[in-house]
Amino acid sequence: MNTIPISLAIVGIGLLAWEVLSFIVVRRALKAGRLSQQWRRRRIIAFVIGALLVVTIPWQQYPLGSGTAAGIPFFAAWFDAKGRDFVGAITLPAMLGNLVVWFLAPQLVLAYVARRYLSSPDESHTNAV
Repeated sequence: MNTIPISLAIVGIGLLAWEVLSFIVVRRALKAGRLSQQWRRRRIIAFVIGALLVVTIPWQQYPLGSGTAAGIPFFAAWFDAKGRDFVGAITLPAMLGNLVVWFLAPQLVLAYVARRYLSSPDESHTNAV
């Protein structure tokens, strides 16, 4: 049994939770007015980049056994050497999970930069004159 799909799924669950938390952190900071209007533009740019990452999902494949596995981080389908596909009950939930992971991936970067911005004494909104 190959452990790559299981390892990727474990990483994917952690990544998904981290991305949702990042999304919430940025949203709350924007609602509270701690981030300026330029951060709204940055968030829109992050959503556009996330949408572009979603478009790459069909090409996210890796070799597994004598075939190819599709879906990173969640295993969605397997194609044998002859090109036949093997899908099942996990295909749709895995594809939806992959979609959310890749769509929210830029939110991690945005939340990291926003946290650094809010903790910086030079750029902090509390230093406004």
